[in-house]
Amino acid sequence: MTQFPNFSTKISNSSLANTAEDAQVSLPEPRPQSLPRKPWLIVSLGNPGKKFNGTRHNVVFMMVDAIAKAKGISINTVNFKAQIGKG
Repeated sequence: MTQFPNFSTKISNSSLANTAEDAQVSLPEPRPQSLPRKPWLIVSLGNPGKKFNGTRHNVVFMMVDAIAKAKGISINTVNFKAQIGKG
């Protein structure tokens, strides 16, 4: 069910639903298109250098890289030894 995080299924009071009619499905109400998007701040730690590329020590850094790439954000600024991307 992780593919549909807003989808929930409610089962009747019995321990197991006996038939399809016993199960109730609740779908989320559609969100208005006018809601403003809230900004995200993603921070991660990693180990510098080629020695740690592709290791478990930099998994979160690789995840942030993938999110930035998917959103078209370039992580190209260095400030206080931190790599920064804005988008």
